Amino acid sequence: MHVARKYDGMLRKIKEIPTDLTPEKVADLLAECYVFGTRADENDAEAHAEIVKLNKMIFEIAESREKVRIIAETRNALGWQNFISGVAGTAISILRIFIKRLQVKFDKYYPESMVAKTGLETVRRELKNRGL
Repeated sequence: MHVARKYDGMLRKIKEIPTDLTPEKVADLLAECYVFGTRADENDAEAHAEIVKLNKMIFEIAESREKVRIIAETRNALGWQNFISGVAGTAISILRIFIKRLQVKFDKYYPESMVAKTGLETVRRELKNRGL
């Protein structure tokens, strides 16, 4: 839900977002949008429903080989007037900025889209094994 919360925050602030941002400013913006989207998710039932819907679309995009088509359909379905081009393309550089700020190091990075299904299956299996 983290990505959906961030994008929901971006959608809610789309008119306030300048187009000439450095990667550092994009990182700041994404953090701000995440907080904004999280607050909306936790405090507004209607926003929560939209974020759940957006989260589902994001997972479908991640699992699909037809990413370009789905992104275009999603953008149109959500009525985005402006799509922040380049954000997806600079995601890794933005992640590196966050990692540097946190002063952490990873041997390997596993995106949520790669591990979510296996993680969920493992948690459900272990809960069942423990009678929960």
